[in-house]
Amino acid sequence: MVDREEIPRDGITCVYAHPDAQADIVFLHGLNGNPTRTWTAKDSAVYWPVDLLPNTLGLDAPVDVLVYGYNADTASTSERSASDNYIYEHAQTLVTDLTSYRGTKGTAMRPIIWVAHSLGGILLKRALNYSNDLKDRHHEASRSIFVSTFGIIFLGTPHKGSGLATWGSILQNMARATMPRRLFDSEPVLIKTLKKNNQTLRDINVHFLDIYQRFKIQMAHENHKTDFTITKRLVVDSASANPELPGVQYFGIEATHSNMCKFSSSTSHGYRIVTSAIREWVIQGPSVIERRRDVERNESRQRAIEDATERLGPAAAGFPGFNTPMTSSGHFEGPFAPPRNTPSLSMPFLQHKSTRSSLFITPSHFHPDTVFVGRDKELAGLHTMLLDEHRRSLGTSAVVVQGMSGIGKSALGKQYIFNHKNHYPGGIYWIRASTLQEMEDDFWHIAKNDAIRQMIDHRSELDLRDPKKMVDVVRSWFNKLEGWLIIFDGIRFDDPTAISHFVPDNKNTSIVFTSTERPVAGSHLLNNPTILELGLLSVPESQELLLGELGKHKPYKTDDLDMAAKLVKLMDCLPLMIHSAAQQMKTTREPLSKYLKSWKAKPHIGDAALPAFQSIRDDLQDRGETAALNLINILSFFGQLIPVEMLALGLKALDTRTSVKTKGSLKKTFATLIAFALIERSETAEIPSLSSKTSDNSGETQTEPLDTLWTHSVTQVFFANILADDKQFWLERAIAVFCRSFDEADARMKSAKPESKNPNKPGLGMPDDYRRYSAHGKRLLEHVNKMKKTQLAPELNAARHELRLRLESIPAELDRLQRAVLASIVNGDEAPRISVFQRSNSWSTGTAPSLSQGSSSLSNSSPASLDAFPL
Repeated sequence: MVDREEIPRDGITCVYAHPDAQADIVFLHGLNGNPTRTWTAKDSAVYWPVDLLPNTLGLDAPVDVLVYGYNADTASTSERSASDNYIYEHAQTLVTDLTSYRGTKGTAMRPIIWVAHSLGGILLKRALNYSNDLKDRHHEASRSIFVSTFGIIFLGTPHKGSGLATWGSILQNMARATMPRRLFDSEPVLIKTLKKNNQTLRDINVHFLDIYQRFKIQMAHENHKTDFTITKRLVVDSASANPELPGVQYFGIEATHSNMCKFSSSTSHGYRIVTSAIREWVIQGPSVIERRRDVERNESRQRAIEDATERLGPAAAGFPGFNTPMTSSGHFEGPFAPPRNTPSLSMPFLQHKSTRSSLFITPSHFHPDTVFVGRDKELAGLHTMLLDEHRRSLGTSAVVVQGMSGIGKSALGKQYIFNHKNHYPGGIYWIRASTLQEMEDDFWHIAKNDAIRQMIDHRSELDLRDPKKMVDVVRSWFNKLEGWLIIFDGIRFDDPTAISHFVPDNKNTSIVFTSTERPVAGSHLLNNPTILELGLLSVPESQELLLGELGKHKPYKTDDLDMAAKLVKLMDCLPLMIHSAAQQMKTTREPLSKYLKSWKAKPHIGDAALPAFQSIRDDLQDRGETAALNLINILSFFGQLIPVEMLALGLKALDTRTSVKTKGSLKKTFATLIAFALIERSETAEIPSLSSKTSDNSGETQTEPLDTLWTHSVTQVFFANILADDKQFWLERAIAVFCRSFDEADARMKSAKPESKNPNKPGLGMPDDYRRYSAHGKRLLEHVNKMKKTQLAPELNAARHELRLRLESIPAELDRLQRAVLASIVNGDEAPRISVFQRSNSWSTGTAPSLSQGSSSLSNSSPASLDAFPL
């Protein structure tokens, strides 16, 4: 331990060393400070980094305590002159000095926890920005400062300042609070430099927003005003010291600006908050930083491959390991890629797969799960119930496949379809049914592609032209056909009367309802369905599912079987959780034994989904995948299915606090979420017109496949709920994305007019485009309405108003488009139309004013499409 009187003013000094230290705590002073006086209580001379902190942390959180000194003096003395360095010069010196110290001591792998006071926080942010920007392999040691940083405590740091006067006032007050007024014969050089370069300070803070979510952060503000003789004022008020950032903990300290970093005892206000965080971070840090270093090594290796490929050009193609492309679905290929063959859980949107004998209308990329085990008894029972001759002779034979979320109801339905689709010559129709609007949307697809044309001789032209009659038209159409199977996936039975409008009834037909609920017994409105209760998989079946998804082959090793059995039991044999865990292990290359050990260490709250998704979330956080976490936070409030272009149109509403791009690429963010089985993406290169036929004779109809993201409802619920205190922030951000996207798309559709020289040019905008906005907007509004109005933050309350304005504008536009489409079908003069979500359409982009004062205005530049977010 160094005598505090011998601590040098400049550079890194270890003031406390522990032989088993797990982390480095680095203290960074501010203006007119030094590594001793800044942290020493005036009344008791307690130097808390040494006198208090080590004992408070105890034996289970051993650390080395380092202090850093630099010339932050604002006035010259007989001993040293005032600083005239730029802030970036101080930052470079800090990174270089700390890198050299840790390299010499052999501690470069340790996590770093910073405690920064006042302007020291600005210096720290500039240093971390600088360290992060060092991507060259020759600077990996200096970059390790950024990689190793785990937590930061900012004490009275001015994070916001919106003008020259504001910044100048803050800086001047910070200097005066730490230096007698009589020494200010002229304006201090350091302050003059910082004030002159106000944009530099702003850039530091903005750049730091790109990386802050990687770190655990506390921000503290002073609660006592500083006496400036003539007046008293806060040097850095709470608005500047505590910007609104998700995931950051804010608190106040009952002290002045200069005293808020001086704790005289363990009971001093603020001390317990600060040291509790440090202790927690010391314990958590080593495993997290180790994982980030693994990720860093892989990325460094990938950068080296890319650099070599660029230098060698075509010659590199012959070397293994070069060229690691990303597929259109967002997967990486190559030696460092996550394993493929990920089973699909999603059923994003309808597409027809017809044969001459039957119509097969299923979700896009519809296929059975890659690994499907067990359920033989349930499949056989379902088939017997659906084809029961007696029931089918009287009308539709209906079955409810009922079970808890994530148990595999949809997977069972998919597997049944592929096993028995030839038994339904009248066609198979998969209907998304979690809401009435979803069912209405899918009935609209069936109406415009099939039902209307075939009902022209059976219904009045007035009915066929009326969008409000489409559900009735489609149900009547089904009632005239035989041999069909309809699957209503994810239905809820809270309003049987409303649901019954979608349920046809005819002999020799079948219906499957998949649901977490049971219908009321003897529900004639739903064709008196039989209940097929879907239970959990057995342990042997769950073992086989897990090992199969991990790519292991029979005969399985005894150790693998044993560990798999233990893990699936902890997961309650829930298929969705088994799938998620397997995907995480494949992506991170984590051995089954290690994953099992980490799973056991996680808290269990009675819900198998919590530790599974918590593990994935922790893994993403540990790996520094903040863009992926930001995006899934936003997606958790939308509907399950969202076109990529709808999302991209709205992303300009986000600022640097919530970046969703990974290394400048939205596609890389998608790839991360796909690799961890949090979303699925279905891509098609072309979007056909509303009424295009795939053949003249077969009657095959192609609906509009879009580049779409799909998120499981269980995933959405988990990520929305875990946001806790930040939930309102993220919901407001999601609404901002929606409103910006809607404004842009609405402007495109309203401004698009076919040129008279080219009457065959397709119209821009489909009824489905507005339907999608309506569905997502209502979902967002539901989230807001679940919160108490009196507890809504002003920003979220304003966002709710903007959201309602847009939802109110949709019905009229939707009705107009639907009537135009229906009339063209009835008249037999269908004009082609393309979706506003088609990326490569030929329409020029229009702009529209905001719907109310205060809403974000649209840019007059290029659209906020994927082209604006490099893929």
